[in-house]
Amino acid sequence: MKKVARLALILSATFGVASIAPTLDAQPGKEKREKAKEKREKAKEKREDRKEKRAEKREERKEKRDEIKEKHQDRKAELKEKRGELKEKLGELKEKRKEKRERAKELEKKAESGELTDEEKAELERMKTNHARLKERHAKLKERHKELKKTWKSRRRAARRKILATHPNIKKHPGVLNELKVHARRMARLKRAKSVAEAEEREELALKIDALIAKERARHQAKMAKMRDAKEAK
Repeated sequence: MKKVARLALILSATFGVASIAPTLDAQPGKEKREKAKEKREKAKEKREDRKEKRAEKREERKEKRDEIKEKHQDRKAELKEKRGELKEKLGELKEKRKEKRERAKELEKKAESGELTDEEKAELERMKTNHARLKERHAKLKERHKELKKTWKSRRRAARRKILATHPNIKKHPGVLNELKVHARRMARLKRAKSVAEAEEREELALKIDALIAKERARHQAKMAKMRDAKEAK
């Protein structure tokens, strides 16, 4: 290469050919520029690929969010329909309970004045028997609550073991742990309230509590699903 360059310089000096040496010297620079251009093109292609992949991931996450939102809306609509049905039943039961109370008052007034017929006496007697039965059931319920209070530690340990079996890495997810605590506390209170309502034969109250239990379960499932989907989307 040096000999060629030297020859070109001699020719240019002798014959006035000035364009040979610069052309030969310019070859390495041109190759470098072409290589640099190729590298830039490849880098651009890689950037475009990464951009497309990010866009695809964003689209997938958006689709998942839309699916979750749709599921939540369906659950809400289903719960709303159930609440409507329960509301109707509660209205009917309230009306019946009101009629029973008014009837009992009427019979007691008649009993005080001595105007009761044999049929009314039998009806009043049935009401008193029912009231006595309710008192007895209430006493049994009290005893049951005392027993539950004695065994709450063992039941709590069993519940913890069950949660750890389902969620072994629960300590690494404080949000999930907090949600499980809230749900367990609410369900315990609702179940106890339902047992009292059933002991007192208050059907309308038991139905209300059933509605609240269904609502709490749906809320808990939606919350857990939301946290699970958020974890998968990361």
